[in-house]
Amino acid sequence: MLAVGVTRGFVGRPTKGMLNMWNPTMQAMPERDLRRLQLERVQFQLQYAYHSSPFYRRLYDRFHVKVDKIRSLEEFSEKVPIFRKEDLRQYQEESGDPFSGLRCVPFDRLAHIWSSSGTTGLPTMGAYTLNDMRVATEYLCRSYWSAGYRPGMMALTLNINWHW
Repeated sequence: MLAVGVTRGFVGRPTKGMLNMWNPTMQAMPERDLRRLQLERVQFQLQYAYHSSPFYRRLYDRFHVKVDKIRSLEEFSEKVPIFRKEDLRQYQEESGDPFSGLRCVPFDRLAHIWSSSGTTGLPTMGAYTLNDMRVATEYLCRSYWSAGYRPGMMALTLNINWHW
């Protein structure tokens, strides 16, 4: 018998397929609602990055991206430039900022600071807030759940780009 109640944010009677989801509210969202949520989050993140990150502000200004004018996911894909790690290193060299202009919060809000090894150039630094770690944990749980992992199981995770 299926339980009625709250299951990781889902209120109501979960369907059988939802029992195989880590977060049914997000993973079973109707596509129209999902696209709307994605656009809202992209628009928020564009504004946040532009106003909080010297690197993104310089990048968007150089490519004439008006973050308040992005009205669709298609516009985002067409107008927002992609950057490479070399762009971060260049910013770091020019500014002297070891975080390459990406640290968006004061140091007292950081929960974790990491550094790359610098084997291919200058070491790059990054940092996480507690909220960043919460979001990453949700993503990892969703991924592991989708792969069939359940509480009590053990996994060895080797992520060369995972800094904590």
